[in-house]
Amino acid sequence: MLLFLIVLSGCQAKDTTVDFSALLNDFFNQTPPTTTNHVKYYYSYYLPPSVGRMESTETSNTFLISSQEVIMNLDIASIIQSSYYPTETPASGSTFVSGLYTDAEGQTNTYTMSSFPLENNNTLIELSNGQVTFLTIVNPGNARYLLNEIVIIFRSFRTNTDSVLSDFSIKNSLVYDKKHQDIFEQVPPENSSIMDMMCTLTGSAKYCTVDGSGNPTEN
Repeated sequence: MLLFLIVLSGCQAKDTTVDFSALLNDFFNQTPPTTTNHVKYYYSYYLPPSVGRMESTETSNTFLISSQEVIMNLDIASIIQSSYYPTETPASGSTFVSGLYTDAEGQTNTYTMSSFPLENNNTLIELSNGQVTFLTIVNPGNARYLLNEIVIIFRSFRTNTDSVLSDFSIKNSLVYDKKHQDIFEQVPPENSSIMDMMCTLTGSAKYCTVDGSGNPTEN
């Protein structure tokens, strides 16, 4: 009987799905960090000791979490858009999850997450709150750990909105375009593969402005 149970359990299929909504609800109900330990001109955030930082610019960071690269980008386009323009709708073809959470300062914000299925049970995810965007690839084996670490950073993120609007919200379109290109020139080269995927999957200008070499393309 025991041998039968062992054989039966070995024949059961592995769970290859990730319930992102349940994971996010769990992580956003945990206590957020109360301080920041990395400060930039446009933003600050708390980085857990278990997370490595591979690349850093004034608007972008590449982290290493359990051997997986995670991109954190200051979402300048959305910051400007939320101040002056209508909100974009989620990209078609993606699985879209949204909800409310409390950040490190006790403020209630909205998060959105889009997920795009890839090969071999991998999923490309984009987590955003209109100020910062996280991009990474997860699978059923690492999704819980990766998302937990990402949410910790995500909830601690604080934006210097006045500085962003002052430096990037420029009425002269030619000057604004140059600033927009500068943002993407700062994206570390390691980001290119995930950025290219997001361009293909979403068609969004904030990902398609860079080509495979990391340089801005002509509009």
